Amino acid sequence: MANSYTTSDTITFDSGLKYSHVCHAGVAEFTVGADATVRPGRDGDCWSWTEKFAGGTMNVQAYGPDAKPGATGNYNVEVREKQLPADKGGYKFLFLKLTPAEAAVDSNVVVVTGAYLRKVEDLANAAITTIWCPQQKHDGGIAIASINVPLPAERPKSHMVSRNKTSA
Repeated sequence: MANSYTTSDTITFDSGLKYSHVCHAGVAEFTVGADATVRPGRDGDCWSWTEKFAGGTMNVQAYGPDAKPGATGNYNVEVREKQLPADKGGYKFLFLKLTPAEAAVDSNVVVVTGAYLRKVEDLANAAITTIWCPQQKHDGGIAIASINVPLPAERPKSHMVSRNKTSA
């Protein structure tokens, strides 16, 4: 099911924690999550939040002076992998690192469910990249495409339906 990906430029810390580069995904527009919090990052403080999808979440980190909760901007997007040390399970996670971009938007980058990724892969369009979360319990990942290549519309969010009960 899940496509594999390769990593490079691995940084290993004394604790055994590893960070690796997966790919650059171009320049995309992102809105910093309303619930973002300031956290220390490798390149200074960043606003960090999670994008939720059915079956999991993905961490997103936005750097730069214009990044703040609710703000929309153009960012260089890097897909990165974090691997916990072996004594903590060795689990791998994907995350998005966003840095300010001077260039115009040239990519669509979306965090989506596994159903959406399977739909995209069925299109067999070489111009669309899918990167699956490395853990099977996370049924989702990232879809990346040039802005010239339309991604399929996402299914609208489910809503609660209830029946009116009428008394006899």
